[in-house]
Amino acid sequence: MNKSTGKTVLLWILGFICCLPIPVTILIAKSDKLSKKVKTILIGSLWAVIFLAGVIGGSDDSNSKKAGNDEIPKIEIGFSYLDIQRDNYEEVEAKFKEAGFDNITLTEIDNDSKLKSGDVESVIVNGEDNFHSFDKIPANSKIVINYYKLIDEKTTEAITENSEKTTEKKSAAKKSSVSEEKSDLKKEDNSIQNELITLNDIPVYSDSPYVEINNNIPFFTEEEKLNTTVFENYSNLDSLGRCGVAYANLCKELLPTEERGEIGDVRPSGWHTVKYNDLIEGNYLYNRCHLIAYRLAGENANRKNLITGTRYLNSIGMLTFENTVGDYIEYSDNHVLYRVTPIFEGDNLIASGVEMEAWSVEDGGKDICFNVYCYNVQPGISIDYATGDSEEDNSSNGYIDISNNDTTYDSNNETKEITTDNQNIESCDYVVNTNTKKFHKPTCSSVSDMAEHNKWYYSGTIDELKGKGYIPCKRCLKGY
Repeated sequence: MNKSTGKTVLLWILGFICCLPIPVTILIAKSDKLSKKVKTILIGSLWAVIFLAGVIGGSDDSNSKKAGNDEIPKIEIGFSYLDIQRDNYEEVEAKFKEAGFDNITLTEIDNDSKLKSGDVESVIVNGEDNFHSFDKIPANSKIVINYYKLIDEKTTEAITENSEKTTEKKSAAKKSSVSEEKSDLKKEDNSIQNELITLNDIPVYSDSPYVEINNNIPFFTEEEKLNTTVFENYSNLDSLGRCGVAYANLCKELLPTEERGEIGDVRPSGWHTVKYNDLIEGNYLYNRCHLIAYRLAGENANRKNLITGTRYLNSIGMLTFENTVGDYIEYSDNHVLYRVTPIFEGDNLIASGVEMEAWSVEDGGKDICFNVYCYNVQPGISIDYATGDSEEDNSSNGYIDISNNDTTYDSNNETKEITTDNQNIESCDYVVNTNTKKFHKPTCSSVSDMAEHNKWYYSGTIDELKGKGYIPCKRCLKGY
C-alpha cells in the first residue's frame, strides 16, 4: 500500500467514525423505546465492530508494508565468474545491468603492463568472487568490478619495452645469482648445509609433481622433533615482495573454526590473472597458493603465507601432502612439525617450487614423515619465472587430466588407489569435496563442478561427516 492510498483509507475511517457511529450512538442513547440494558448492548456491539475492523485493517496494512519492504526480488545471474575474466569492464557492467542489477561499483586497480587496459581483474558479488550462472541473488546485491587502470597505447608500449629489458637483465644475471647463493650457503655446520637446498640440488622436472629430498627425511633438528609447543612463524616479505619460510607446530588448536574467507585482494609476487581454456582444469594458470594450507592453520588472507602457484602445484603437488597432514591432525591429538619453503632463483618473482617437510612429534615420525620438493610448473605452459609471464608450450599437448590421477601419497611412502568409478556416486550417501571441506547430495549440481580427485564418495550420516569437520552444502542440504 502506497502513502496516498493509506491517507485516503485513513480519511474514510475518520469520516465513517464521525458521520455514522457517533450519531447512531447518540440516537440509541436518547431513545425512549429501548431499555437501558438494550441500549448498552447495542452501543457496545457497535463500537466493538468498529474496533475489530480497525485492528484487522491496520494489521493487513502493516503486513503489506512489511512484505513490500522485505520481499526484494531475486535474479538469476546468468553467467559465472569464469565467463567474464579478462573481459572489458564496461561489457561486464552492461551484463549485470542487463540482468537487472544496479548496485554496481567500478574500482580501478594498477595496471602491471602485461594486461590489456580496462580488462577485468575480478568481480565481487556480495563479498564472493566465485559466483555461478545459476545463482539467484537479491536485485540490490552489491557488485564490485575491479579492472585494470586505463592507460594510453604509448605508455603501454614504453612500459612493455622497459619490462622486456628488465627481463633480459634478470635472465643474464641468473647464473651468477645462483652461484653467489650457493657460495653463501657454505657453512661449517653440516646440519645447516643439508637444510639449505638450492635448485642445483633438485632434478629437472620430468612428469612427476614432486621429488623426495634427503631420502624423504625432514631437516628438523632432534630438539625440534621433540617439541610439543604450538607455534606459527611466517617470514616477512623480502624487498621484492616475496614470501619466505612458513613454519608451524600444527595441532587441533590451530585448525580453522570458521569457513574460509576471500583472498582475492591479495596479489602475491609475480601474480597474473591469465586463462588457458581447455588446457588447465579450471582454465586459470595461477592460484593464490597457501604455503601452510588454510585447512591446517586457519590462515586465510595472510600475505606472508600466499605465493603465486600454478594450478598443477596447488592441486597435484601440494594438496595430497596437505590432506595427509590434515587428516592425521583431525583424528589424533598429536602435533606435526610442518615447514614449507618457497625456493626462488635469483630475483625471480615466481618460485620455482616449494620444499615441504613434516614430522609427527609424539610418535617420532612414524605416521607423518616426509621431505619433498613440489615443482611450480604447469605442463603445456611455458613460464617466465622472472616476471610471471607465460605462453602456451606447443612442444607438448599441454593438457593434464587430473581427474584420471589414480594414486595418492600416504605417510608410509606407499601409494593407494582412489576409486573414480562413476558407480560410486550411485552407491554413496554423500559426495565430499576434500578441497573445500563441503559435502553434498549425489544429485547436487555442485558435484559436477568438482575435480574428480577432490571427490570422496561417502556412505554414512550427516552427523558423522560433521563430526569429521566437514560442512553441509548450503544449497542441497539447507537447514542441516
